[in-house]
Amino acid sequence: DRIGYFNSLLFPLAVAQRLAAKATGREEPLDAVPAAPLNRTLEAVFASERHLVGKIAFPFGLSLFAVASRSTQQDRAAA
Repeated sequence: DRIGYFNSLLFPLAVAQRLAAKATGREEPLDAVPAAPLNRTLEAVFASERHLVGKIAFPFGLSLFAVASRSTQQDRAAA
């Protein structure tokens, strides 16, 4: 029924971090947890995006969502 992106607000930071890591050769695991103050800030930005998902169609993001519904045989026959 619907497909789109979320985690879009942090996308530019993620790209910058990944490019900087490659440029400096300091590639940390992508699942490494940042320092607590930075992690709280990133968490707040991510949480704030929930108010925008569904209202704004983000053109890109770090994550993809899909909303689907099961169609019946009658629905498929009508299509």
